Amino acid sequence: FNFDDTDPTIQIDDVIVEATGPTGQPVTFTPATADDTSGVDTTTCTANTQSVQSGDTFPFGATTVNCTVMDIAGNTASDT
Repeated sequence: FNFDDTDPTIQIDDVIVEATGPTGQPVTFTPATADDTSGVDTTTCTANTQSVQSGDTFPFGATTVNCTVMDIAGNTASDT
């Protein structure tokens, strides 16, 4: 019996890019995730209630991205 009640970890760093066109700029980001007990299952990110991923084009101005990691046992952690 292996009981996992430890949350995974996640860290996403601030990214600053300069838009080179009128529609914004593709942005690359990589959330650092880890789980010492059962392993990472999924990592999802959202901005303005929509799913986003690294490489998506973001509009001019600041965009807050929130990422959540879930381990195989269902424990979660988030970072913005």
